[in-house]
Amino acid sequence: MDLPLEAFSHFRSNVRGNGEVELGMEVGCDGATKKKYHVITHAHADHLGGLSTGLHQVATPQTIDIISVVRGSLRHPLPLEYGVPLELERGKLFLYPANHILGAAQVMVETPDGSFAFTGDFKLKGTPVLHPDELVIEATYGNPNNVRDYVNADLILRDLVEQGLAQGSVDIYASQGKLQEILSILSYLPRWVKVIMDSKSYEIAKIYEKYGVRFPKYYKITSREALTEIREKNPYVALWPLSTERNPKNMSLIVTGWAGKALKQIGKMTFMVGLSDHADFNELVYYVDESRARWIITDAHRSQFARTLAKELEKKLHVNAVARP
Repeated sequence: MDLPLEAFSHFRSNVRGNGEVELGMEVGCDGATKKKYHVITHAHADHLGGLSTGLHQVATPQTIDIISVVRGSLRHPLPLEYGVPLELERGKLFLYPANHILGAAQVMVETPDGSFAFTGDFKLKGTPVLHPDELVIEATYGNPNNVRDYVNADLILRDLVEQGLAQGSVDIYASQGKLQEILSILSYLPRWVKVIMDSKSYEIAKIYEKYGVRFPKYYKITSREALTEIREKNPYVALWPLSTERNPKNMSLIVTGWAGKALKQIGKMTFMVGLSDHADFNELVYYVDESRARWIITDAHRSQFARTLAKELEKKLHVNAVARP
């Protein structure tokens, strides 16, 4: 059942209606804030609210660079490396890795009143579990039915690309971060197959390379090489944001976080591939259990399953959990 209001009064963390995640008195995350420090966990649109608010916008250097491409330069950026403390008036702020998009971070605030953390978005593998007193956790796949029983989505994607190239060209549609992950998966392609990206995705891939990520050769859509491939109708693979209009002449692969299963055919030449960068239900429960946090808030601003997750956490782990807002 939902916690009574008097129980909620113990929390010093909260998720507000505008998406801001409050961690104590000085830190607000991923939404417009009146607090001194506005932490941006990563550069996806649902975490970029109120970018001009806060006296300082705190993020990893990678996230600050990606934001400059997708939204423009921050007004008062304060880059913070993983594990390096930022001194607050009453405590310290830390960023820790989150396996999601390049530069994604978890947030930990340590104060004399206790410790507060926000996971941001994460995939469990490669994400360290934090151990705060109060934990705000994402709930994207907080429904008990959201359990992945497949681990070979990248192999399925490769097979589909090969099938598509045997017939012509292949268009792949995904979100930023996932597009760059797919670019890495395509490293097996023979050199004669050109990989083409739209301008914004290309610039973000260049940021990945700046921070040491290695990719196979790829071309901006406006480059001479890309335009030649398209004009001469040579088989190519193109990576596009999800909002891009589909080309009915090419095989279309829509790479999404949750397809229910690894592969779903939704048209004659259109397939949906489940390649997620979020923890599934079991992984969310595991994270909370390992964190040993005394109080749990699930993020209901960004997930319709936050209340379900809170109830399941109470039932399975016997913890104090509530969904907010």
